[in-house]
Amino acid sequence: MKKADLAYYERFKEPLKHFLVFVPRTYINFQAYVLFGLFAFATAIYALELTNVIDSELFTIPFYAVTAVVTLVPPILYIRAVKRRRLIVCDKAIIWNPGMGKAKIYAYEDTESAQLTDDQSALVVSTAKHRPMTLSFDDYDEALKKLTDLYRYMGFFREEAVPFTVTFTDDDIVLEKKKQEMDEETSQLFEKFIKKYKYLTPGFVEDIIFFNVEIAKVQLTEAKHMVFFLSHVDVKPNHPENTSFKAHKTDSAVAIFENVADIKVFELDDKGHKTRLVGETVHDLRQTGKAATIFEGDYQKDKDLLELVVSHGTQKRLITMRFSQVIVGWNNMVKPSWFEK
Repeated sequence: MKKADLAYYERFKEPLKHFLVFVPRTYINFQAYVLFGLFAFATAIYALELTNVIDSELFTIPFYAVTAVVTLVPPILYIRAVKRRRLIVCDKAIIWNPGMGKAKIYAYEDTESAQLTDDQSALVVSTAKHRPMTLSFDDYDEALKKLTDLYRYMGFFREEAVPFTVTFTDDDIVLEKKKQEMDEETSQLFEKFIKKYKYLTPGFVEDIIFFNVEIAKVQLTEAKHMVFFLSHVDVKPNHPENTSFKAHKTDSAVAIFENVADIKVFELDDKGHKTRLVGETVHDLRQTGKAATIFEGDYQKDKDLLELVVSHGTQKRLITMRFSQVIVGWNNMVKPSWFEK
């Protein structure tokens, strides 16, 4: 650990305190065994030379000593280094200690790319200062897979970066997205529904999938917030309440849209084109949403605009609305989403 401590201090000017050490599974190169075999062969020949079984006058003491050094020292040093290799995951970097030589530090803030191999069995991390490092999940404990989420939260894997914290237990990496701070209005709504829903989270609407979702009812609360009671939602893996690597379908859910404004309900033709404006009031929204199925949902973050294509049998309508905040809740995740393998 001394090399890792030194590398961390040189990079961040502070001591290494929070980390988890991974010991890679040891694989000894075949060439090391070949050298050991050559030493055994040389020893056998030298023993025969000493007992006069053979008389080649080749295996003298100096020659045997040189042979021993050449065939024993390199593999012993190599095996010693392999067994001392360590991967240290800490709060600001990954540190690779090769067993011999200086430890290499892959600071998170220096990361240029992070990607999974095609078979999802390894993570490849590149920085400006070091060659790409390939971390095979098969070579380490299961907890190392958490690095995939860590780099995802940093904005890799074509995901949007989100604030998060990383802590460590004796055998695990613990990642948590920082939840948004709630204003007084959101806090009041949160308190109102938290007794009914185990998981209730403000924000992260972009991590919720509204597809083939039945609307049980739509209610108006405090004359400005719309509450959708839903059959379920699908939660993407980068949602803070989804700690798995897959999207999951929930049981019955609720979506609370705060300060709803600019409501519009359009009738759609068979090709999904708007044909006429049906209404622009809360009443129109509630009537359209009642016992409907959400066929498609799209959230435009830059506009705080939500678009929902809903259907009543063959009739389709488009609901658009703006809102200041959303709270989505459910009690259990039932199974992986329909599109997950």
